[in-house]
Amino acid sequence: MASNPPERPPVPASVEEAERTIRNQKFETVHVWGADGVYRFGKNGDENSADPSDEEKAFVKDGLFLHNHPSDYSFGRRDIMFVLSANPAEFRAIGPKTRYVIIRPASGWPNNFMAEWLKWLKTFSDRHDKSFISRKINEKEYNRRVYADTMKRVTSTLNIEYREEGF
Repeated sequence: MASNPPERPPVPASVEEAERTIRNQKFETVHVWGADGVYRFGKNGDENSADPSDEEKAFVKDGLFLHNHPSDYSFGRRDIMFVLSANPAEFRAIGPKTRYVIIRPASGWPNNFMAEWLKWLKTFSDRHDKSFISRKINEKEYNRRVYADTMKRVTSTLNIEYREEGF
C-alpha cells in the first residue's frame, strides 16, 4: 500500500513580506525557508543571479526557495538546473508584476524536466520568432511569452503544479 506524501506546511507569512521587499529590485536576491518553515538565509546577487553556495544549498532541499526576477520573466534554464540540483519542495520567482511558483510533485522532480523544458523552449521560440522579427513584439515581450509558454506546457505535460499570479 502506497503512503501519502507528508502534508506541506502553509507558506510562512514572512514569504509574502520578502516578496514585497524584493519584487522591484534591479538585482537578484534569494531567501530560503527550510522544510520546517523556518527562515534559513537571504543573499544578494547581481542583475542575473544570486547563486547559493554548496553549503547553503543544503538548506534548500525540501524547503521553499524564493528569488526575484528583475526581468519579470518566468523560469529559465538556470532555474530548472537549480531546482534539479537543490531539490526544493517549492520554487518561487517574483517580478515587478508577476509571481511564478512551481511545486515539486510527490514523486519528486521528473528526470526529464530539463529535456522537456529545452524541447518546448525551442518550439515556443520558433513560434514567437515571426512576431519578433516583424517587430510586432519587442525583445522583452518575446522573452516573456517564450518562457511563460514553455513553463505552462512543460508543467502541464509533466503534471507539475505551476502558477503565474499577477499583481
